[in-house]
Amino acid sequence: MQIDIARSGAQLAKTMIASLRSDSRKVKALAASEAAKLAQALAEIARLLAAGEIDNYEAAVLLRIQRNASEAVFAALAEVSRLSARK
Repeated sequence: MQIDIARSGAQLAKTMIASLRSDSRKVKALAASEAAKLAQALAEIARLLAAGEIDNYEAAVLLRIQRNASEAVFAALAEVSRLSARK
């Protein structure tokens, strides 16, 4: 049995590229959404601190919470990208 390496490779590349394009749009949209949420949260923390509604310690705690939440989302997005590459 002969295998057409060129044809098989071309088909594999075509399938991989289609999968990456489709999933990359989703990942990009989710990353943009998360970045917007993070920016909004950081602005609110800055506003609360400037208004004296929270102190530096509370601001630092809130910043750590936001950082941890964002890192979790971005780790999940990285995993989605890895899974997309495996399709």
